[in-house]
Amino acid sequence: MSNDSAEPTGNVYVTSHNQSGGITAQNVHVNSAAQRVMGDSLKSGLLNAVPRNKLVVVWGTMGSHESYVLASEIFAFLKKNDFRLFGNSAQQQMFVTPLHGIQLRDEEGENFNVEVGLPDGG
Repeated sequence: MSNDSAEPTGNVYVTSHNQSGGITAQNVHVNSAAQRVMGDSLKSGLLNAVPRNKLVVVWGTMGSHESYVLASEIFAFLKKNDFRLFGNSAQQQMFVTPLHGIQLRDEEGENFNVEVGLPDGG
């Protein structure tokens, strides 16, 4: 269904007086992924996969607020379940190759990493 009568024809000019900031455009498209949240499947998977005998470092992707929010939620969940955690909150890391999804990485020695990348397709 189309409402062509509402579509402007030709050039459209917008003038803003006494304004600071804002967007004066005919069409604005902001591509932002929906915030991921921990579901039961992720919670169960973490409880089964994350070792309790290692120091767990939870990483979010630097520059991605969405990734950091999910990493912080994972950190709080692991803390509530008595895992040994590095720091007082999730850490941020810049990945050389963009990381997508969530990766669990075991290091030789003491640490285990939970790395939260960009959303799939992000």
